[in-house]
Amino acid sequence: MAASLVVLTSACASGAQSISGTWDVIKVAVNRRDQAHWLYVSDDPRLLGRELVIGPTMLTFNDGSDPCRKPAWEKRKARMGALIASSFPLDGSAVASPHDFSLDIQSAERVVANTVHCAATDDGRDPQPWSQAWFVASASAPDRLLMRMGTSAILVLQRRSPQASPRASYACRSAQGDAEKTICRSVALAGLDRSVAAALARRLRTDDSSAVNAQQAAWLKKRDACGANESCLADAMRARIDELMQN
Repeated sequence: MAASLVVLTSACASGAQSISGTWDVIKVAVNRRDQAHWLYVSDDPRLLGRELVIGPTMLTFNDGSDPCRKPAWEKRKARMGALIASSFPLDGSAVASPHDFSLDIQSAERVVANTVHCAATDDGRDPQPWSQAWFVASASAPDRLLMRMGTSAILVLQRRSPQASPRASYACRSAQGDAEKTICRSVALAGLDRSVAAALARRLRTDDSSAVNAQQAAWLKKRDACGANESCLADAMRARIDELMQN
């Protein structure tokens, strides 16, 4: 643990009290000075729009990650600049800062970083991405949450309103078939659908459009074969996003 971080409380459910609930990723921030080590790009479709659920017995992140079961929490007091510098090391004497991630937060701001310890997976693995994650809620913006995603990115999340409606990449009033209608009933699935559209648009900027569109049409038939099966739809869309984002 970095010397600049102070453990306040440990292994208690109350550590998640202020950040519990359902959140949606609204920004994927990467270090502009460290492109050589990027695993994600700015506002990466693989993460943008994903749903994070923080509950008393489990955390889930619908990018295909392992769930965090039996979470035990720690609170650590830090200044934001020191937290980012220790979490995202750079080569040589360079030090990462909130500005490098285009975050609207000052390095001197005092924050509380919530870290979580999860039970091992059924096959004995340390569940990911939780082992390196921290969560910071801003006192000035309680509906916003920062999440460390390994050493690759900082996610900006917004607390989901209970009145939030699904927003797919297409007009839900014109949805056809069980797959499209099911996507339009789920905020999380609609977020994945928008990410498929964003990844497709990104791929069309660099590859032959006729070939990419033909592949997309073939994939849509496979997606539609999922019908109303939400798990099948989520898996199909995550796989398609990954495929489209491959170099």
